Amino acid sequence: MQRTYQFFIFIAIFALSFQPLKGAGLLFSRETPQTYLDLFSGNDISFTNSVTISFDLSIHSHESFGQIWVYEDKAAPYSFAYIGRDKSSSSFVINSLSDKKQFLEIPVSPQAIGARKWLHVETRLDFQHQKAEVTIDGQKYSLDGITIPNPSKANIIFGANIKAIPEVPVMVIKNIMVRDEASHSFLFPLTESDGKLVHEAGNKLHGTVVNPTWQINKQFFWQEIGTFTSSAAAGIAFDEPDRQILVVGDNNISKFDINTLKLTNLRVYATGSNLFCLTNYNGYDPETGDWYPPTRMYTFGLNLAF
Repeated sequence: MQRTYQFFIFIAIFALSFQPLKGAGLLFSRETPQTYLDLFSGNDISFTNSVTISFDLSIHSHESFGQIWVYEDKAAPYSFAYIGRDKSSSSFVINSLSDKKQFLEIPVSPQAIGARKWLHVETRLDFQHQKAEVTIDGQKYSLDGITIPNPSKANIIFGANIKAIPEVPVMVIKNIMVRDEASHSFLFPLTESDGKLVHEAGNKLHGTVVNPTWQINKQFFWQEIGTFTSSAAAGIAFDEPDRQILVVGDNNISKFDINTLKLTNLRVYATGSNLFCLTNYNGYDPETGDWYPPTRMYTFGLNLAF
């Protein structure tokens, strides 16, 4: 009797993608209404000399396009956005919303884009020295000549914003930190699991979010991604560099990409006929109807299914 083994992808995904819960994150969706996060619930906060906005960011697609945040100082608002063109050309842009000539475009490595790939982004608006600095995974870029008043009063909006870009890239953000050179320091881990409120770590204030998808739920609730079967007991391995789960069966290899959540099946087979004949007879062959010895035949095949 032949046994069939069935594998459920979601078991491996849970085991391999589980991380500490510090800042599980908020997924920004392009579905209507597009997600946006009002960090201070419409209230302006006064910042002295500078404001630094840092966060962990995962952009899911090279072709995404849209707003990441807007610093809403009424006198001099600034925007930070992602412009995805293709796998070889995408960038971040920081710019003034009141002066279109004042902008800085920052190239993004194609290897940095994809689900579960994280960038640490720090943006510093220096009112005192009229300079903006963007640091991405330790690499710094500067824009001179910004004209934000000191002190500055502003709210901060993440995601879609009708005042700047009314679209949002498909992205996950966590661990938002906002601070100035005086006494302000706010941390929003984004560890919520439901609702439309986001809470600052010290519970001093809260923000509001529209159309949220809380990523922490994916670490607690199982989600079936796909299944496949093997006629024999299979071995399972994890390819760390490429972030792939490999399942090796009797004559097939299945690969599941954790970044794209796509399953690929690869089947390899080989057959042969008339490989050898144990006889001294070299006369007429009634099976083939020929006086010649039977021809050896080899067949090799490769099936690839997505």
